[in-house]
Amino acid sequence: MGEASCAHFFCGGVGPITGFGFDLDINDDGSVIVVSGWKQEVSAVTNAGAAYVFSLSGGTWSNTAVIENPAPTASDFFSSSVSISGDGTLLAIGAYNEDSNGTTVSNALPANDLASNSGGVYLYELSGGTWNFIWLFKASNADNFDFFGRKVRLAKSGEVLLITASGEDSYTGSPTDNSVFSVGSAYVFRKQPDNSW
Repeated sequence: MGEASCAHFFCGGVGPITGFGFDLDINDDGSVIVVSGWKQEVSAVTNAGAAYVFSLSGGTWSNTAVIENPAPTASDFFSSSVSISGDGTLLAIGAYNEDSNGTTVSNALPANDLASNSGGVYLYELSGGTWNFIWLFKASNADNFDFFGRKVRLAKSGEVLLITASGEDSYTGSPTDNSVFSVGSAYVFRKQPDNSW
């Protein structure tokens, strides 16, 4: 039987309240871990959120990236849910209190705060050792207090993304009926041959 080993992960030097460890995920071969810091202050904005990436090399873990909320507003809770692809090159980051009113998958960051707590999910890609923002996912029927992005899960292939919206109100089959308060919903996105979603 092999000898057990243990590693301790923490975030240092970023203030006393980060929500570190609220969610986490690991890639298939166990060499990349992403940990939520959903309450971290970013650019003096409280509870904006950040995600921490740890990588294993030569038997040693190191904090290789801190991905801060790229469009911080108060209490976005960026990284309240995180999910990494099997090969460790794609990272989905939920921000269920994000406030923009978009209704599509876009390669642009949020541009307004016109839909309170509608929620959003950010997709990052690892390229050349750097995590780059590539897509912002919004519900096609985004509405106030839908909390889209409460949970996110990437398939191992990185080609399917499941997102929940715990505050979504539709019930009868029409996504716009809003007939039952916070009944909840789940959305499935699939990557297309042209790399769009």
